[in-house]
Amino acid sequence: MVETLDIRGLASNTLWMLASQVIAKVSSLLLFVVLARSVSNVAFGNFFFALSFAPLFFVFLSVGLNSAMVREIARDRQRLAVLFASAFVIRVVIGVLALLCTFLGALFFVRGSQAYVTLAIIGIAVCADDLSSQFVSAFRAVERLQYPALVEAINRLLSTALILAVIAVSPRLALISGAYLSGSLGALAFSYVIVRRRFPLVRLWNADRLVVRSLFFGALPIGVAGVLNMGVFRIDAVMLQAFRGPREVAAYGAAYIIFESIVALSWSLCAVTLPRVARVRTPSEAARVVELTGAVVLAIFLPIAVTGWFSADSIISRIFSERYGKAGAALAVLVVAALFYALAFTARTACVAIGRRREIAIVAALALLVNVGANAVAIPRFGLMGAAWTMLGTEVIEASFLIGLFARSNGSLRMRRELLVPFLATAALLAVLAGFAIRGPMAIAVTLLLYPAALAISTRVVGRGQIRVLLGVVRQPATDPLLPPIEAP
Repeated sequence: MVETLDIRGLASNTLWMLASQVIAKVSSLLLFVVLARSVSNVAFGNFFFALSFAPLFFVFLSVGLNSAMVREIARDRQRLAVLFASAFVIRVVIGVLALLCTFLGALFFVRGSQAYVTLAIIGIAVCADDLSSQFVSAFRAVERLQYPALVEAINRLLSTALILAVIAVSPRLALISGAYLSGSLGALAFSYVIVRRRFPLVRLWNADRLVVRSLFFGALPIGVAGVLNMGVFRIDAVMLQAFRGPREVAAYGAAYIIFESIVALSWSLCAVTLPRVARVRTPSEAARVVELTGAVVLAIFLPIAVTGWFSADSIISRIFSERYGKAGAALAVLVVAALFYALAFTARTACVAIGRRREIAIVAALALLVNVGANAVAIPRFGLMGAAWTMLGTEVIEASFLIGLFARSNGSLRMRRELLVPFLATAALLAVLAGFAIRGPMAIAVTLLLYPAALAISTRVVGRGQIRVLLGVVRQPATDPLLPPIEAP
């Protein structure tokens, strides 16, 4: 059976990834809420810091190497075995170095044996997650996203269940971290099994020295950009730890956990976009895929940004308790930053697919420079609010540069009328919330009732014909006719 990707395949992949992200983020949010309420602010701050610090050393692999592998397999699926094995060699070597850097770097930021043990265990868990990403990237490249979705869901559900069980017995931070590690190891075992079953011809001895070299240097610009972007994404917690200590990290972490749960939606959407943009035949087709993804991003994130501004304080106090009340103001800023993060991530994914790797690294370096400089001034003076506003400013800058980069490189990107649909619907929502001074849970309820209707009306006003034209590209088979088709195993 020849695998092609029509509109139903695109929708299926998107639904699988969205479902897994919803499951993962809901379970993770439940975990953090219970953890925040069950341990002291200092313990929660140390746990959140560990989850922010350790991934900094693995992002080259999880972003750079995975993107390079997905791109090459998507272009020539017959090379899957050699590309997978060669990427695994790179991952093992760099992964060991990354783990050592995690252990050594922790010495400069944490105080006390409990905090260090927590960070060390979380570092091993992140390493296991990175190995899992190696296995599921093969499925992403051939657009069978149900398997990455299952791995993600299993990881989060298992970790959450184990940690909740530990908290019920003895809420000690080392035991909680060990339960988190167990979930990561379970997901790693599952991902290994499904790769062995679905791609039985993949063997580690298929690695090729020239392919290892090619993959490494192909991944290098994206990996460097990934490190820099992860720095933007995580450096605020690291600097808060250095300047203000774990209590301030705990408060910021309460807001940041919700922010991260929101932006995860953009990761799911772009997991579908990357292989398709890499395989379309003309710049106009690539532009239309990006326009479609951008329209969906705006339709999802614009109402979240508006509603979050009117309900952030209530969300924090009701979910995490009054102990974290000052995080509400930070969340109001971060939900707006989530919109620009999603736009930046979409544009970055598109730029990866068309090979603008060096420019992505330059933009990432600029964003990190701005972020660190602003945080160095803002965090000592304003604490978590300084970190939140710095995040928003950085994402606005990064989104602007990356969208401009893709538009200039592609030459076919246009501001089409259908992109106005989410703006019109959100403007109506904003008018109602601001006009009637609706805040808190009522703002969320009004959004759930009003926004879908406003979106439907806006779509009719703009014209469904334009959106139908935009969707036309995804109805075409994604398989390049110059490449041999892949047979489903």
